[in-house]
Amino acid sequence: MKQFRIEPAHLHTGIQCPYCRCWSIERVKKRWLCRKCSTSLKNPHLPALKEYVRLFGTKAVNKKIRAFTGIQSESVAKKLLRKWAVEKKGDTKGRVYHLPEEWKWE
Repeated sequence: MKQFRIEPAHLHTGIQCPYCRCWSIERVKKRWLCRKCSTSLKNPHLPALKEYVRLFGTKAVNKKIRAFTGIQSESVAKKLLRKWAVEKKGDTKGRVYHLPEEWKWE
């Protein structure tokens, strides 16, 4: 991002539907749902997390992941980070999750 002078504000945030390509995925009653095409999805957030790693590196905190993916719930973001993180450091508010290094090249 530094090389091409891309500011974080220029990025499109949210989770993109792999079927209709719209940025309209939301967590609804314990499942991921595309508001545009009504498709129910299992892990639509995974490409967004991998993109986060490619853009910002493997260190992630709940607030930044929520801002990047458009997830509003702190607890949903925390569950995702716990599921995919290879390591976590810190307690509660200062916790930093380390996402897989290999995501940089996928």
